[in-house]
Amino acid sequence: MKHIFFRADSGFFNGNLFDLLEENGHEYLVKAKLTNTLNLKGLTIIKIHSLYGGRAESENWIENTKNQLYAGQTITDDFYVNDILWQLSVMAYNISVLMRYESDYKVWKQEPKTFREWFILVPEKVVTNARKVTVKMSVHYLYAIEWGRLANKIPIAA
Repeated sequence: MKHIFFRADSGFFNGNLFDLLEENGHEYLVKAKLTNTLNLKGLTIIKIHSLYGGRAESENWIENTKNQLYAGQTITDDFYVNDILWQLSVMAYNISVLMRYESDYKVWKQEPKTFREWFILVPEKVVTNARKVTVKMSVHYLYAIEWGRLANKIPIAA
């Protein structure tokens, strides 16, 4: 690797680590409690804001994956199994983001948990008729209209 941008929370706040990163020409942004001085050599306010914004967005993704898609809730005694479960949760999160993005503005703005409740945990019945598989949803389902719009935009969802 030629260049590393190290972004971390306060648990990694360590002068020796920062020295090592700086000696090798790498940059870092570590969340820390407010201090009297802040040393971000040569960065503009806009650049600092952008860097911190990226870190904050990453934390939102992690929070959504952990707490709304339940990553890390199924823990086994095997590190590799836990890793695979985490990766599957991340993949589910990414798929839900793509599906929300392809939908309308109302759906796009929903949290992953709400999206899952509206579009994944749907009261429906899968029916096969004349070699064609269809999904029958109750006409009384509260989000049937939104589901129909999403299904029209993403044919595989139907």
